[in-house]
Amino acid sequence: LIADHIKTVAFYPEKNMCAPVLAIETAVGGSVCNTAIDLKVIDPTFTVKAIGLVGNDGDGSFLTDALVRYGVDVSGVSKTDLAGTSCSDVMTEQESGERTFFSYKGAGSYFNEESLPKDLACDCFYLGYLLFLDALDAADETYGTKAAKMLCNLQKKGIKTSVDVLSETGNRYVSVVRPALRYTDYCIINETEGGNVAEISARENGKLSLKNLEAIARKLMSFGVKEKVVI
Repeated sequence: LIADHIKTVAFYPEKNMCAPVLAIETAVGGSVCNTAIDLKVIDPTFTVKAIGLVGNDGDGSFLTDALVRYGVDVSGVSKTDLAGTSCSDVMTEQESGERTFFSYKGAGSYFNEESLPKDLACDCFYLGYLLFLDALDAADETYGTKAAKMLCNLQKKGIKTSVDVLSETGNRYVSVVRPALRYTDYCIINETEGGNVAEISARENGKLSLKNLEAIARKLMSFGVKEKVVI
């Protein structure tokens, strides 16, 4: 659950230089809030429960209040004193609309399998984001990562699992994301993330390649995804 502090800037400045901020607003962000609210907008009768950690702060209250307004069950959202609510400064360039994110992992980095309700029962469990949840991204001797272990245990209960991935610079995609795919029913990620996990570029000569996208999807399926890969 992430609070997005959106700042519209006239232009993106060079390092050590200044650019004017034209507008500031706070919005719900992160996979939990966005997916939960979208599902309730599509079908208000759909039962959606949010599970996660927020801090004892204004951002945490802002997020849970927004979820409640849309009819999302927030009984699975807990407050922690270990860190503030996860948040991002979203710098949006006025003319191009391009966005750059500066993210504070905060409370989300402490979310783990113990954070789940003991009586959890659902048709599908959606986890977001791999590469953002430090406690779940941690290594596990048996499963590869703690996230993989949690997803495996959920599947054993007959729950379908779905994952999303954070877009980041670095080489953690293989070590963190691949183990979780063995226990994933639905993998829904963008072309950059998918390409990094599969180690196949989504582009040729700067343009998206449908051939490469298909190769990426098939490679991700080969890592153990049970039903669908969506890029």
